[in-house]
Amino acid sequence: MRLPHPALKEKHGLISLQPVNLQTARFFGANNILPGAVRGGIIETELGRFQAGSNHLPPGPVTLAIRPESILIVQQRESDMNTISGRVRSCNFTGTRTRLKIATEIALVEVITEVSAMGRYQEGDTVLLFLPPEKLWAYPDPQTGPAI
Repeated sequence: MRLPHPALKEKHGLISLQPVNLQTARFFGANNILPGAVRGGIIETELGRFQAGSNHLPPGPVTLAIRPESILIVQQRESDMNTISGRVRSCNFTGTRTRLKIATEIALVEVITEVSAMGRYQEGDTVLLFLPPEKLWAYPDPQTGPAI
């Protein structure tokens, strides 16, 4: 098998857990992308404030990326950090999981949950989403910068 991008050869085996750039993250399914900027060690976006991977982020523009299966649907907001709200646009059963499309203020977020979520959420329901910092990747340069 031939790997489609040279970055995939780096850190073989761990590359899918911490992709080295945004292109590689997208290849491994991180299709929820959000631009932001680091200010005082916190990533500020139009959807809210986030921490990602490391707390030692250089100031400036970043792009956040997260896989749909890494996003958690939570019942209550534990803090303002890493939590966003949205409305269910669609809910599709895919066999062992349920794929949800959540409309936020500025973007459509894809979430994949375990099969038990089917029937629990309906179009129009408001949900809270938590983006775990350890599963949220930040890239200083949207195309080639290393993951933080």
